[in-house]
Amino acid sequence: QIIRCWSGLLDFASLEIPLAGPLPAEDGTPLPGAYVVAGLTGHGHPYAPVLGLLVSELIVSGSAQTLPLAPFDPGRYVGVTHAPTWLDPFRGTGPATAAIPR
Repeated sequence: QIIRCWSGLLDFASLEIPLAGPLPAEDGTPLPGAYVVAGLTGHGHPYAPVLGLLVSELIVSGSAQTLPLAPFDPGRYVGVTHAPTWLDPFRGTGPATAAIPR
């Protein structure tokens, strides 16, 4: 008997750090009036309120006032491909699988 069920999408940023800030064009320049907050995953939801605050400060005043947004800069993906590390255990690689006997 199923008591509860949940389904949905988890958006992962491949470096497992959410993205928040101006949305960059392919050349890295910010698209006017375009902002993104994504890649929070299920465990990243505690970031949501503070990232909402910081991006609202960015939109209103041109920069985040409370904390820096630099660690979440979406521009870090411009011209670079990052392999998602959360897939490693499913591929049989990475530290999570080191102790599994073969």
